[in-house]
Amino acid sequence: MAMIFDSPLGGILYMFEEVTSVSWPVELTFKAVVGCTICTSVSYALLRVCQSSIREFVIFEMWYGTNHPDFSFLDLPGFIILSAILGFFAPLHTKLCLKVMDCRKRLHAGPVLRNCQPWAKMAETVAYAALCAAVVALTSILGSCQALPKLTSELSYVQYQCPEGEYNPTASLLLTTAEGAVKRLFNRRNHGAFGILGGFVALLAYTTLNIGFAGLPVPSGNFTGTMLIGGLTGRLFGHCQALLLPEASFTSAGIYAMVGAAAMLCSFKHMTLAVVVFICQASNNIELVPVLMLAVTVSLFVHKIIGSPIAFDEAQILRKKAHYLSAEPCKPVRRLAARQLVDDLPVQSRLPARPTSAQVVEALRETQAPFLPIFSAPGDGPRRCLGLAPRTRLDAAVRAAEGGVVPADSLADPPNITIQADAPADSFYVLFAKAQLRAACVLTASGEYYGVISRAGLAKTAMALEEGMELEPLQEVATETGDDFSDSETDSESDGEREAFGAKSCRKGSSFLHI
Repeated sequence: MAMIFDSPLGGILYMFEEVTSVSWPVELTFKAVVGCTICTSVSYALLRVCQSSIREFVIFEMWYGTNHPDFSFLDLPGFIILSAILGFFAPLHTKLCLKVMDCRKRLHAGPVLRNCQPWAKMAETVAYAALCAAVVALTSILGSCQALPKLTSELSYVQYQCPEGEYNPTASLLLTTAEGAVKRLFNRRNHGAFGILGGFVALLAYTTLNIGFAGLPVPSGNFTGTMLIGGLTGRLFGHCQALLLPEASFTSAGIYAMVGAAAMLCSFKHMTLAVVVFICQASNNIELVPVLMLAVTVSLFVHKIIGSPIAFDEAQILRKKAHYLSAEPCKPVRRLAARQLVDDLPVQSRLPARPTSAQVVEALRETQAPFLPIFSAPGDGPRRCLGLAPRTRLDAAVRAAEGGVVPADSLADPPNITIQADAPADSFYVLFAKAQLRAACVLTASGEYYGVISRAGLAKTAMALEEGMELEPLQEVATETGDDFSDSETDSESDGEREAFGAKSCRKGSSFLHI
């Protein structure tokens, strides 16, 4: 993304908004900066060797001045209306794409095509590619030939069936890459390069094919495609506005294309800063930042108003049932106690401090849990949980032991955090969601081991609850007092961070956690 738009900062912001602050480790920022810097430096060096320019490969507006002002207060109502229209259209576009994906998935999972995979998917992909080629070729014929613009020699237009010295506006938008079409739409000097009829036909054809493409087993990125749909809509809006109010001095239709692209992208991807940075870089004019921010704000506001808060990427994650923790617990999780959220671990998963290789192999075979509890030997006083051993460490230790004894107690992480069995989910959910806690022991009030809550298991249960799964009612747990034993493993958790979390818990007066 940094190289497509020649914007390293935009690439970092794009990934940050894609991942969200909940899952973005602090150390990843430095790694992302270094990666984008190396990528940009190597690319510029190779382009210099090839005696080429970065502007030949990225979406970049070659702007040297125009008769139309960049924007004025007269354009603000148009920008707001355009952003609101695309804020309403983007969720509709998302829902249609998801419907097509679901229909395609059911079709291939049906009794007719289930036994014909992967040939059925390959045949469908080839057939849809042929359909796209036919639709684009036939649609482009409807475009009327025009003389080549003289002030935009840096842009290449498609001649198609037109005579020498002329070009086909519709073909110049469809018979090219999405990046090339966006370049032409963003240009501020080719105000009349694309007529209303040709632009509308191109918008209808491209949007329809873009929706039908959803779910095909082909890597296709939807970033520039969505940008093109928004740019076409903005360009058409600018032309129609100029025809309806010919006496008004509106800005170039290219500016409306940029505003439309920003509004469509932010509503489709739920991104704000990255969209503004990308479009601003492509426009080669930092003065457009306030206008783009206005478009992003209006589009997202309309998106929220109509009650469609989910983005396309998030919807795909949910449909693929990829387990993840949201920043805040959902309502079904809030009503639960820790004992209802423990991982389903069989008795064989409870390993002694020095188990044999056969015991460890059996425990790993019986469960796929990421952490297994390790207990002290029966002769060492009251049996207690020594900690949680990661599955990967146990697997490696079994291979290294070659049938002997596995030092499971040394593989387990030391006890750091305990969660009482009666603790409400609100009291510990944030540790898993935001503090990167990976696992913790659940103990009764008397200090006896009750179970394990892992981050992966909590995410799986939370998503199942959102889909309507019901849990068994609460059972009574012993409330005798006693020592708490715990176990946890956090990602890059320092002693200072643990003390901070402990102090925070104490200030809140929570008696459910022991750090």
